[in-house]
Amino acid sequence: MDWSAKWIWRTQSGSKNQWVCFRKKFTLQEALDRALVRITADSRYQLYINGEQVAMGPARGWPFEQSYDVLEAGGYLHPGENVIAVSVNFYGESTSQYVHGRGGLLFQMEGYLKGEERLRLGSDGTWKWTVHEAYTGGLCRINVAQPWMEVYDAARFPADWTGAAFPDDLWTRAEVVGEVGCEPWISLQERKVPLFARKERYAWNILKYEEVESTGCHACVNVRDNFFPGSSDSTDKGFLGYLATCIEAPCDMRGQISLVCRKSPATPERMKLNGEEILFTEEEDKKDVILRKGSNFLLIDISGYHQRFNMNYYFEFPYPLSFQAPCRGKEDSREKSGFVTVGPFQAGNILNIAAIDKPLDFENPDYQAVWEVEDVNGLQKFAEVLQAVMGDHCITKNPHMLTMTDRVLKKLPIPGDMRYMVLQSPQPFVLEASEQEVRITIDFGEELSGLFGFDLDAPEGVIIDADFAECYNQQQFEFSKDMNSGFRYYTRKGRQRYESHLRRGFRYALLTFRNLTADTAVYGIQTTELSYPELKRGSFTCSDWELNQIWQISRRSVELCMEDTFVDCPAFEQACWIGDARIEALVSYYTHGAYELTKNSIGMVGGSLRQSELPDAQVPTGCSTMITAWLLLWLLSCKEYYEYTGDMNGLDAVYDDMLLTIRRLDRHMNEDGLLEIDGWNMLDWAGMDTPVSGVVTHQNALLVKVLRETGDIARIRKDDKTWGLLSRKAERIRQAMNRILWEDDRQAFIDCIHRDKSRSGVVSIQTNIMAYLCGCVEEERGRILAGYITDPPADFVQIGSPFMAFFYYEALERTGAYKTLIRSIKDRWGEMLRYGATTCWETFPGFETDRLTRSHCHGWSSAPGFFLPRTILGVKPLKPGFRKIMIAPETCGLTWARGEVPTPFGSIHVEWEIRDGKLHLDADVPEEITYEIQLPEI
Repeated sequence: MDWSAKWIWRTQSGSKNQWVCFRKKFTLQEALDRALVRITADSRYQLYINGEQVAMGPARGWPFEQSYDVLEAGGYLHPGENVIAVSVNFYGESTSQYVHGRGGLLFQMEGYLKGEERLRLGSDGTWKWTVHEAYTGGLCRINVAQPWMEVYDAARFPADWTGAAFPDDLWTRAEVVGEVGCEPWISLQERKVPLFARKERYAWNILKYEEVESTGCHACVNVRDNFFPGSSDSTDKGFLGYLATCIEAPCDMRGQISLVCRKSPATPERMKLNGEEILFTEEEDKKDVILRKGSNFLLIDISGYHQRFNMNYYFEFPYPLSFQAPCRGKEDSREKSGFVTVGPFQAGNILNIAAIDKPLDFENPDYQAVWEVEDVNGLQKFAEVLQAVMGDHCITKNPHMLTMTDRVLKKLPIPGDMRYMVLQSPQPFVLEASEQEVRITIDFGEELSGLFGFDLDAPEGVIIDADFAECYNQQQFEFSKDMNSGFRYYTRKGRQRYESHLRRGFRYALLTFRNLTADTAVYGIQTTELSYPELKRGSFTCSDWELNQIWQISRRSVELCMEDTFVDCPAFEQACWIGDARIEALVSYYTHGAYELTKNSIGMVGGSLRQSELPDAQVPTGCSTMITAWLLLWLLSCKEYYEYTGDMNGLDAVYDDMLLTIRRLDRHMNEDGLLEIDGWNMLDWAGMDTPVSGVVTHQNALLVKVLRETGDIARIRKDDKTWGLLSRKAERIRQAMNRILWEDDRQAFIDCIHRDKSRSGVVSIQTNIMAYLCGCVEEERGRILAGYITDPPADFVQIGSPFMAFFYYEALERTGAYKTLIRSIKDRWGEMLRYGATTCWETFPGFETDRLTRSHCHGWSSAPGFFLPRTILGVKPLKPGFRKIMIAPETCGLTWARGEVPTPFGSIHVEWEIRDGKLHLDADVPEEITYEIQLPEI
């Protein structure tokens, strides 16, 4: 690619959550046949040409392999004056889907007429820039996985800035920050997956109309820059330290202090108010307290293990409060909040919040000494470790926290003309001027993933707080845990449209209108659903209505998790967890045939080997999290990609990274020849014994299968030396497992051996499923484990999540227990349906004690989308890329079934019906595919 453009940015650097607008005017003498645009930015861009939005991007990726988008833009240009306008949001911190780089924009356009280049326009020092001042949000992250919360004041920036007529004379010339190939974007690669498809989605119903009022006050305090200055990663951290403030009260009064988000893992949390200790047990989130008139010293112990740095508190009292910093802290010219931090007395990265490898020293004498402080004067002796929290690091108008704590004053009847606001109608619904705040709750009928927006005619200064939920159960919304899911919008005067720049996963939207100083007409509320542009090529229906619904929610779940990679869920993280992606890829082979997406997802993993010894559990990421099973599942998914697509080139692209990973795993083999590795060694949300350190049985089983499968790849590539080496390694581990990890008394594999060499007393069905599934047992023990799989012993740890159920079903398929498999799907997913689920839940009902589930749409839970067509239709590949298939349906008590399975050569259609005691089957198979049919006994 011939790049003449330069990377540009504004002159300021180092700030976080920057929003910058760029413009470039140019004149065309004549119309062009076509115009090719190449564009990328760090972190995210929105491109406009002559006032029309063209694209958003780029695709996620590693900064050293910066992805750029290629667009056809000729239809947006015309003779005369034209303008390119780009808004860029630079995060300034890593997330679970973005790695911190530096602010930058790269743009190049080539225009052609009759095949000749007539225009070449690239980003350079002639472009203009200014700060996009409408974005006024402080530094409050949505969560560890996502970027900053969105606050937009439409009156602070001209709406027509993207048009050619807009005057930009006072804007500043952009700074050239480097040529193509400069750090950190040392190489560029064209986007490997298509741009998202866009589809407008409208609400199904208006659920509620209410008068509400704000109560109490909130504080969302970001302590990251105080405790970890200069840090930009998203790695979990542990620290010892405090947050302090003086609560100014107008009179003596009673009220409550609440923890809006608790530490994770949950631990007792403590505060001191005017020297009196307040202890929140693991079950308590609020405490009754008394404030005295004047200043009240509050010391909050925020020590612990953190994925986030937003400390969220709610103060519910009958009269307004304010916060004053108890000490000035270190000098800084910036505006300060009413809070200071004390410490840290210990701070550092941890392996993972679920696998803590560096315990905090809660006996630290300096840390303990601060807790003994009774008042502000006592805090002065710690002046050297006091630091003011800056004003933009303390948010007191967090729309999510407000939505959660607003008091409902009155339930209002829903007017008939309110329907105009959510339907495609030119008629608006008018919210009349009122001193009262109102909330409208909208039900979109099913889980969505997209950009939420609205069309209004309003006076200046109306506040709209939008918040989102996936579930409404027993008259309560289940908001995603530990997530600032909402955004705030301030209106300008007149007709206006707004679309959030962040995609959200949700079903319900809660809109609270505040400061209604004049009538506000709502013309439309909708969501632009963004989805991977793949047709729903798979289908499944049968004589059981419940199975049909389960298939639909499974397909919908994986569809909502298909972005530019597979992601775990559309709501909470939107991150490519490489173990989750293995299941999502397998399901998509039967529901969509999204081969490019799988190729991109598995191909991105190798990039993490440049920052970590072993592949990170999520990619790309600024958080070095290693889950051993996840990297092993990635290795399996590489082979499976070849089996389902026949694409040897895609396999070749990851082969070296696979071998590098296996070589690095060799460093973690112990003297017994078993894998012993420190990490987050989980497999299931269940009571398994999988410690941070030690020999974990299920990982060794997976490694055996990985070595054999990778050896098969080596043999296909005619690398017989590697094939032999890997095969021998696999057999040594298998033998060691049976010699060391098998418990004769229990006739099963134990979960682990701890670091101190003590043998686990826990036996789980999960561990024994993996040993059986990965071919780690010989004939007699294999028969024993097969019996456990079809009839799990009651004293074994049982399956806890839909993720683990996938492996269980693989094992049931291997044993031929098809009726048990289908019955389990009906029982476990049917229970989700009974709660009105439109997508598959992350956990089964009952796992969470205070809610139905953590995430109501999780790709790792879509197993029925894979197993129903494999089992009921019976379609399974026998040769790579479906060159040869088996059609062996299992009736499992059904009377008919039909459906399609996508392949690289087109769809396979299978239909069968039981008539007159016989099974009648019809199959339509692409001519490139050979097939065998095996009918069951009826």
